[in-house]
Amino acid sequence: MYPDSLVRYQTIGDMLKTMKRPFTFDAFYSLTNRQQHGLNNSLFREWTDATWIVTMPKQGHVELYVRFTDPIQRYHVYRIALTPEFWHQGKLALMPSR
Repeated sequence: MYPDSLVRYQTIGDMLKTMKRPFTFDAFYSLTNRQQHGLNNSLFREWTDATWIVTMPKQGHVELYVRFTDPIQRYHVYRIALTPEFWHQGKLALMPSR
């Protein structure tokens, strides 16, 4: 394992031990955007390819949050409600945020 990966792994473990339960979307969003350990050792780095967060409420539909990069646009962000209609559509008819 690379040293920077180990630092990020340990940071996630430490944060999960101290986070309030039940875990919330905002808590995980904050966790995935942490930059306190410098350019290479932080959880979120300029070259972080993707972040995925799944919210599973006691009532309502599961929601998927996805943020990823590509060479043309710095970030694409999707928030997708995984409703029955989502699972039965032929193709994903969503546009990324701009």
